[in-house]
Amino acid sequence: MMTAALVEGPPEETGHRLAATILNTWEQAATAGTPETLFNLLLQDSATQQTFANYVENQIMASIKEQVGTDLDLAIELMLSAILGVLLSRYVVKLEPLASMSREDLIAVLGTVIQRLLGQLETVG
Repeated sequence: MMTAALVEGPPEETGHRLAATILNTWEQAATAGTPETLFNLLLQDSATQQTFANYVENQIMASIKEQVGTDLDLAIELMLSAILGVLLSRYVVKLEPLASMSREDLIAVLGTVIQRLLGQLETVG
C-alpha cells in the first residue's frame, strides 16, 4: 500500500498520495481505538517499541529508499517523524486545529510537507 502510494502517479504528487494512504489507513484503525493503544504501548513497552522500530525500518523505510533511490536514513526518519507527530497530535492528543481539520485539508497540508521532505531526500548528500 505504501509502495503503491510512492510509485503510482506523477512524482510531484507523491506526498499527497502518501498522506492520503496514511490517513485512510489510520482512520480505519481509529474506529477500533488502535491509534491510542499503539501510542500508549510505544510509551510503555520496550518490546512494542522494538517491534514498531523494526517495522518502520524494514517495511516503511525500505519501501521509501527503494522508490526514491536513496539511502538517507536520517532524512527519511525526519519525514516519518513529521507523519507520526501529526497522527499523535490529531488522533491521540486531539490538538487543535489538527483535530477538527477536514481530512481533505489535512491531506493537502501533510502532503505538501511530505513532498518537501521527499524533495530534500534528492538534494541532501
